[in-house]
Amino acid sequence: MPKRVSNPKPDQFEKSLRGSLAYNIRLLRFKQGISQEELAFRCELDRTYISAVERCIWNVALSNIEKIAGALDVEPWSLLVPPKRGTGSDTGSGSATVSGGHRVAGTVAGTGSDSI
Repeated sequence: MPKRVSNPKPDQFEKSLRGSLAYNIRLLRFKQGISQEELAFRCELDRTYISAVERCIWNVALSNIEKIAGALDVEPWSLLVPPKRGTGSDTGSGSATVSGGHRVAGTVAGTGSDSI
């Protein structure tokens, strides 16, 4: 039986693009209720690879960011948006407004509001 993923906290991840990617992948998995194994199956990658990405162990190729984003139904760039730190929890709405007024489903900056 797959281990239940817990709601990640921004301060648990390193302050880098790899940390932002790891946080956002894990948060989206948590919100969608899917395991690393299910995500790996959806994007045709190995579960151990997804685990290593979430632990900031491996650098990730752009093609794999695209695969992961597609499996999570978000834009690839949204996985690299840094979370707001020091909030203690994610209270984001699961979508955000970025410059230009475009709404982006699945952006997980954890801002506590719906604008970045």
